[in-house]
Amino acid sequence: MEAQLILQTQAGDARAYERLVLAHSGRAYCTAYRLLGNMEDAADLCQEAFLRAYRNISRFDEKRPFYPWLYRILKNLCLNHLNRKKKQPVVMYDPASWDTFFATTMPGPAEQLLENEELGRLRKAVERLSESHRRVLVMKHFDNLSYAEMAEILDIPIGTVMSRLYHARKKLGEIYHEL
Repeated sequence: MEAQLILQTQAGDARAYERLVLAHSGRAYCTAYRLLGNMEDAADLCQEAFLRAYRNISRFDEKRPFYPWLYRILKNLCLNHLNRKKKQPVVMYDPASWDTFFATTMPGPAEQLLENEELGRLRKAVERLSESHRRVLVMKHFDNLSYAEMAEILDIPIGTVMSRLYHARKKLGEIYHEL
């Protein structure tokens, strides 16, 4: 289905590209927002990423998945934007998103205090991970990327992605228990 939409877009069908945009805009916006921390900038750079992808779609191999290609374009735009603003991303996730990610119910005051302590410990553990370990965890658990998409984005074999993710989770557990 996606390959067909890409071929149609390459043939000049703007509606086919519109369907690609609709299919990937939510993920792209979440990625941009996580990197930038600003809704307006995230929306602007998503639009720019989709525009650049459209302009270069003729060079895209329809046999490959579209989102990893778009992800690279978007990530580079976001990093360039941050560099222009003289801001450097310290981590590739929004710490506030961990609260949402792990929250399941509205706890009472005692439970909330314990939960906040646990989330703080988890944040510290994630921050102590190497960049490569942090990156694969974020891609898998926040961007909900498949192993194949992660391999495409990182330009490494799927087995390496799986190994890094395994070691990242193991290291995260070790650091978490130390804290």
